[in-house]
Amino acid sequence: MKRPRAEERAALHGPWPTPIEIIAAEFPEWDIGRDLKADGRHGDWRAHHTPTGATVQAPTTRALLVCLREHRRANDPDRPVIDQLNDKYPDWKVWRSVDDQGRPAAWLATNKTAGSEFAPTLHADSAEQLEAQLQNPGHAHGLALADLPRGERGEHL
Repeated sequence: MKRPRAEERAALHGPWPTPIEIIAAEFPEWDIGRDLKADGRHGDWRAHHTPTGATVQAPTTRALLVCLREHRRANDPDRPVIDQLNDKYPDWKVWRSVDDQGRPAAWLATNKTAGSEFAPTLHADSAEQLEAQLQNPGHAHGLALADLPRGERGEHL
């Protein structure tokens, strides 16, 4: 039989990381905290962007994440180039990856056509290099994992 407060004490030790820790890791340049109401209860989540002074506010961690991602997208200096490439190559989804500090990294294009003869993903270090690949994408190699024949347990494919 569990002691009455055992579950409550166990909850203090996880699960980790918490949603706000995950958000803070994705947005390290933002100072994230929570408002305190006059009656001592917690209020909205608030994030302050130290370099620019921008502030976003939301009632839940999920809403804060959406606001921060929208702020990043709207203020992304690469957005015009990404939009231009997406318009020019409608069968591909062009996007930027981010490094472990949340900074833009590689240029990528994901093939939106299921079962296409072309590579499923293109990678480049610059928009110009990616566009060169989009003009002449390589062919897909092998089968997609979902298209592999299924065998019995332990059978080699």
